[in-house]
Amino acid sequence: MPTQEVRNGVALELCAPLLQPITQNAAFLRPVCYVEDAQHGLAADIAKWTIGFFKMGLTRSRPDREQWANSFLTAWEQRVIYFAPLLKDKAFANEKEWRLIVEYGPEDWKLLKIQQKQSLISRHLTLSFGPRVPLSSVMVGPCRHPAVSRVSVGSILGAKGYPIDQFDTGEPSKVRVSNSKVPFQTT
Repeated sequence: MPTQEVRNGVALELCAPLLQPITQNAAFLRPVCYVEDAQHGLAADIAKWTIGFFKMGLTRSRPDREQWANSFLTAWEQRVIYFAPLLKDKAFANEKEWRLIVEYGPEDWKLLKIQQKQSLISRHLTLSFGPRVPLSSVMVGPCRHPAVSRVSVGSILGAKGYPIDQFDTGEPSKVRVSNSKVPFQTT
């Protein structure tokens, strides 16, 4: 009979306002959109805005149409590209993912981290959290011994200097540690 490996895990909730990439540029934390109708609506809006802004530029200073098209599309692409990471296939909707979107500045290219993954090569900027990751809460499990695991996670966090909300008071300056409501399964 083959042996099964059972893994226990935790889910971390981060305090979004304290997330800051190591860059001088603005960063935007946004939820990913998995709804096809909303994605199509956004694409339609982008197309409408593209045509509207292009025509507005043509009427303002009457530039050479081809030269204006090249300049406009180069600048417009740099603005529209921010929407791409926020759209994901509906098959991934259970992830409820959020993404931190940052415009790279001239000095940021030196700080990029490149990682080979199974299906692509990704790039990212390292996030700076200060002395500790800005945790709001930690959810433990599901696991075989949830009460013991919850206490152990609280002990680890306390040893690392995190104030723990031991009595679930909802105090925002303390980290809440809870157990998953999902039942533990080994198969």
